Amino acid sequence: MNQFLLFPFGTCLINIFGSFMLGVFMQYYVSESITVGWWLFLGVGVCGGFTTFSTFGLEAVSLIEKKKWVLLILYVVVSVIISICSAWFGYMLYKL
Repeated sequence: MNQFLLFPFGTCLINIFGSFMLGVFMQYYVSESITVGWWLFLGVGVCGGFTTFSTFGLEAVSLIEKKKWVLLILYVVVSVIISICSAWFGYMLYKL
């Protein structure tokens, strides 16, 4: 089977988009455009429920079991680095 098909795109994209939205909501909270209640609801509740670190971990373990080392490294790096960049972009977007 082609290794490209084994890459967990769904979880990766959800986590990147959720990180972006969390950055947006954080900027709204920091700029006092939303209350702490809305921040907790949107940031912790919605984004926390939408993104899925547990699935990320499970899929990483699955790649380890299958000895798909290149995909594992790619998945971890892409998920972590791009999610952080996405959160930063969402946070900075408010300032543009």
